[in-house]
Amino acid sequence: MSVWLRTVIAGVAVCTSAAAWAQQARREPEIGYLYPAGGQRGTTVEIIAGGQFLRGADQVYIAGDGVEGVVIQHYPPVRNLNGDQRRLLQQRMRVARDARLAEQRGREPRVEPASRGPAAQDAPEAVRLPAHPLLDRVDDMSLRELEHLQHVIFNFGRRQLNAQIAELVKIEIAIDAHAAPGPRELRVRTAQGVSNPLNFDVNVLPEMMELEPNDPGVPSQLPNPDPLELPVLINGQILPGDIDRFTFQALEGQRLVLDVQARSLVPYLADAVPGWFQAVLTLFDPDGAELAFVDNFRFDPDPVLFFEIPEDGVYEVEIRDAIFRGREDFVYRLSISERPFIKEMFPLGA
Repeated sequence: MSVWLRTVIAGVAVCTSAAAWAQQARREPEIGYLYPAGGQRGTTVEIIAGGQFLRGADQVYIAGDGVEGVVIQHYPPVRNLNGDQRRLLQQRMRVARDARLAEQRGREPRVEPASRGPAAQDAPEAVRLPAHPLLDRVDDMSLRELEHLQHVIFNFGRRQLNAQIAELVKIEIAIDAHAAPGPRELRVRTAQGVSNPLNFDVNVLPEMMELEPNDPGVPSQLPNPDPLELPVLINGQILPGDIDRFTFQALEGQRLVLDVQARSLVPYLADAVPGWFQAVLTLFDPDGAELAFVDNFRFDPDPVLFFEIPEDGVYEVEIRDAIFRGREDFVYRLSISERPFIKEMFPLGA
């Protein structure tokens, strides 16, 4: 090999290494999931974008007309709560719970005795709750939201720590009443560049957010929620060890379509095996007997279930991962309705 050729090869290698180093050093923002990953036309929703290198996020880009987003706040990674933080959070949740119960009874909330735990103003300066979307409004949460917080926050230790989705950005999205339904690409911008796109779905059905605990056999301190009224679209996350169930009222002869968006929202998980959330759907009758099960729709991995209701009653639908995994980026949107069904076989971003 000539000296000239060796010099050229060495120069190319140096340039390639320098470019790779520069690309790594830039730390371009990446988003791994959006939750909720959509919203109803004519509403304003707050969503969370989970990812990495999101510090300094200052702008949101959403494809198409009629949908605009604004960055509200960035949250650094949270690993777990220490003992002092847990005690402080428990005290604040107890005060909020007492206030909600007093409101139900038409009474003034009682004052929390100082001996039951450190009040926020009396806590040592070092004891502060970490910045996290679930902790932004503890004092104003409903009883159901407080139970959800108890279930999620105090199970932080069961999470699989993952730097790729550890940073959070809260985004407010306004959806025009005439915005075209369907998926939109959403990106966030930082000083280091613009992130990868993920799908944000514009929908026409009434929407709701799941509240834990809603797993089969997991006790709740509150009465069971009323069955959902149809049509409805449910936003949820399958967390570690999670199985989500929802009840709904249905009438004999209704021809329902139960449609899941999961893989179409987050097409690929680089560090998961398999590399995607494989949602499966099960329908139970009013007596708890399994009526139907589905894990895909033809060549699409997101399940769709068509079912004609045999009799009036309260039915239950279950959604989970096929092999019982779970993580914050196992995001889904489950719609239950009688509307005509059209499946886009090659969804945007797949």
